[in-house]
Amino acid sequence: MKSSTSRRAGRIADRKVQYALVARVMNHWIFFTLASSVFLLVSYALFGREPGQTVGEFFSGYAREVFPLLLVSVFLMPIFMVDINKVSHRFAGPMTRLRRGMKEVGQGESVPKMGFRPGDFWHELATDFNAAVDKLDRTDESAKDSDANVESTQGETVTVGE
Repeated sequence: MKSSTSRRAGRIADRKVQYALVARVMNHWIFFTLASSVFLLVSYALFGREPGQTVGEFFSGYAREVFPLLLVSVFLMPIFMVDINKVSHRFAGPMTRLRRGMKEVGQGESVPKMGFRPGDFWHELATDFNAAVDKLDRTDESAKDSDANVESTQGETVTVGE
């Protein structure tokens, strides 16, 4: 098994969680952009309209005012997506690693000490997982010792009360 603190190879640690977060941020961005555009339209209609201006001139002026803001917003969107993916990787990665470790323990496999990358969240979960695995290993060893003692005493005659 690979070292649990090695650098993750993929950009997506938990597709379901991370894509849900990216979709959520994108929805917020779309809502914000639409709400801002409507607010600016109303503001421009109330305060930026010249007397005697035609509808075409009004929307042309509005577009000149709003287009640079929309353009900046569109260019920022990929930055938001990359950032939310990086942040979500810091908790999705440890959860994926923890899930894999629990599955291995459940299948009776030996699991090395778990550790997360320095920037990851929830280092205490790795500590708790390691403590639980250590306890389980000690319990298994104790049970094996008890079984060995029972097997070694089988066939012996025990005299009681002499």
